Amino acid sequence: MQKSQIKKVGNCWLLRFYEPVVEAGRTVKLQKTVKLNINPEARTDRAQADAARAAADLILAPINARSACGS
Repeated sequence: MQKSQIKKVGNCWLLRFYEPVVEAGRTVKLQKTVKLNINPEARTDRAQADAARAAADLILAPINARSACGS
């Protein structure tokens, strides 16, 4: 399972992580940054951070599942 970074920039929440990609027969990890869509009704920073973590978990689940299989 990989570590990721969630950061608030202005009013946006960003997720930064590494995604394995096959290039020329080799697997390399490319850094990606994705804007997280969170519930606009989350008013406090704590509620927004919890919503951001939940959104990040949805994005990272398939990547972590593949890395757990050894692919």
